[in-house]
Amino acid sequence: MHRKIFHFTILSTSIVALGLLIAAVMYQPSVTGQTLAGSAYSPTIIESQVYTDQLTTGWGNRSWSTTIDFAQTAQVHTGDSAIAVTYLSAWSAIFIGSDDPIPGNKYDILRFWIHGGDTGGQVIKVVLSDYTSGFVP
Repeated sequence: MHRKIFHFTILSTSIVALGLLIAAVMYQPSVTGQTLAGSAYSPTIIESQVYTDQLTTGWGNRSWSTTIDFAQTAQVHTGDSAIAVTYLSAWSAIFIGSDDPIPGNKYDILRFWIHGGDTGGQVIKVVLSDYTSGFVP
């Protein structure tokens, strides 16, 4: 049995920069160079792509009160670029959405990579929404 991950990458500069990267890879965890067996350590398949140096087809920017650079290159985890976000008010948000539903029972993990800039300490709140019943923390 493979675990499936809906995978995001978040990167930040000294303010806050955000990148979403999803790549199709398989991952088998190991300990001291030895591959572990059993269902808890089954290969993980990352199958959804949101951002690979640009937002992928079907994903769009629905952010508010922000300045966003979808091709910043100062802080990049993987690939050539990431998303840099500057929040302009207390109620600012980066909101990357898809019109296609994502079945909640299809994924086990939502993973982020975050670069906190020179000082770090940013607080990230992840919210899921189905567009009908509001946001789910």
